[in-house]
Amino acid sequence: EDDDDNEEDGYNDSIKYHPLRKAFKMYENSTINQNNSNVKVEVIKKEEIEIRLNPVNNIKNYVQKENDIVKRIDLSFTDVVSDNIREYEFKRVIKCEKCNGFGYFIESSDLSKSASGNNNNVNGETNADQNNQRKKTSKLIKRKKCEECSETPGVKLVVCNYKVIIPVSINDSVSHVAFKKGNYSLVTFDVGNFVVDIHVKKHPFFSRDGFDVLCKLPITFYQAVTGTCLGIPGIYGETVVVEVKGGTQPNEVIEINNQGFPYYNQEEIKGKMKLTILIQVPENLTKRQLKLLKDFDESMVQ
Repeated sequence: EDDDDNEEDGYNDSIKYHPLRKAFKMYENSTINQNNSNVKVEVIKKEEIEIRLNPVNNIKNYVQKENDIVKRIDLSFTDVVSDNIREYEFKRVIKCEKCNGFGYFIESSDLSKSASGNNNNVNGETNADQNNQRKKTSKLIKRKKCEECSETPGVKLVVCNYKVIIPVSINDSVSHVAFKKGNYSLVTFDVGNFVVDIHVKKHPFFSRDGFDVLCKLPITFYQAVTGTCLGIPGIYGETVVVEVKGGTQPNEVIEINNQGFPYYNQEEIKGKMKLTILIQVPENLTKRQLKLLKDFDESMVQ
C-alpha cells in the first residue's frame, strides 16, 4: 500500500518518501499510466532533439551507463554512400526544474524562524536553554512536496523525438555518443547519454577498406589471355564497365576511380573500386578440350 499520500507536510524520515523509490519503479516500467486521472505527473509535450553523428569522433569500446538511451541502427552496405536521416521516439526522464530534482521544497518562512531562533542569545541563557530553543525551531521546518513531480519525485517524463542524421561513409560497429541527451538519474544525479550503435550489413559481393570498395572478379582463362570488357553493378546502382587487358595475371588488381565511398565533408571526392582478378579453372573437360590444352601447353614450351 502506498502511504505517500497520507504523509503530513512536516519533515518525515520515512524511506517511503524518498524520491528514489518511485524513480526506480519508473525506470523498471519505462512508462507512466497516462490514462489514470489520479496521476498528477503527465508526459509533457514532445521535445525535438537533433543529433548529427560525426564519422570521425566515434567510440569503439564505449561503456554504457544505466541511464543511457541506446539505439542500434542497421544500415545496408549501399545506405552508407549517402546521408541518412532516421527518427525515433523515446520517453526520456528529465530533472524537475521547479524543485531542482529534490521532489520537495523547504518553506522559507520556517527557515527564517529557525535562523532567528538559533542566532538569538538572551543574556542569562545557559547552553541547555539554547539547545532546547534550537530543538523547538527545528520542528518548524516543513517539507512541502513539489506539485509538478509529486508522483515521481524529482523527475518528469517527456516524449523525445530524436532526429539522427547519419553522414556518408559512416564506419561499421562503432558507438556514437550524444552527451547529456539521455535519462536523468536520481542515483548518480547526472544525465546519461544518447548512444547510437551503427551496424552495416555485409554485402555478398563488396567489402570496404576506408573509402575504397573491394571485390573479387572471376574471369575465364580465355578472357584473361585475350582481354575483355565486363559490366558489373556498382554501389551507386549503375553499371560499371571494367576493362580487362590481355595477359592479366591472377590476383592482379584493377582500380576504377570515383566508384568508392565519398570522403567526409567532400562528397565530390570518392574512393576507388579495387577489383582482384580471379581466374576460373575449368572442370570436367572433354577429351577434345584436354587435347587442345595439351597441344597449347606443348606449343608454349617450344
